[in-house]
Amino acid sequence: MSVSVTKPKASKRCPVCSGLFNSSFGNAKLKDGTICGRCARQVRVMYPAEYERLELKKDPLKKCTVAQIKEKMTEVVPYIEDLRAQYGYNAVLTVESVEIGKKKLFQEAKIYAHGPVKIGCFDQTDEVTIIHGSTETKATILEINQGRPYTEIGYFDWCYRADAGFPVSLIFQQKGLKIEPGDIIVKGKITG
Repeated sequence: MSVSVTKPKASKRCPVCSGLFNSSFGNAKLKDGTICGRCARQVRVMYPAEYERLELKKDPLKKCTVAQIKEKMTEVVPYIEDLRAQYGYNAVLTVESVEIGKKKLFQEAKIYAHGPVKIGCFDQTDEVTIIHGSTETKATILEINQGRPYTEIGYFDWCYRADAGFPVSLIFQQKGLKIEPGDIIVKGKITG
């Protein structure tokens, strides 16, 4: 999932990690430069992007400088560990909205749970737990799309992974499954 498609002009190296820019895909434009997609994905958990109809609506990285991002890179791991301790899971999505597709003959209706991935990542076909109040329900992710509501999903919106800092729709198709706004979808319970 790309936040900003910008080509680095002054240098072919990322000012944060000094790595080569692989391509313009995933690079993030800052106030005073551009960072590579690898660095952008790492700090994105602290600076989540907001999308509307697959268009970038708000990107807090654009207000940051290269120096600020270099400083924040040292805080990413402790920040993620704090979130993991808070939630008790390796991957967390908070459900903001839910849409139910049309039921087809001999098939359950698809349920589209839309929201931001707080930490970790979700992959297509992952076994997840949906926490609804005090009830926990196991489910399998059928499909993932890049953050557009059900009514606006297009052919090119599907993806196989949902990363932290990005809004996505996790799609389920399971009999009796109940998901509501405010629920939490988690994966990988931390033990001990």
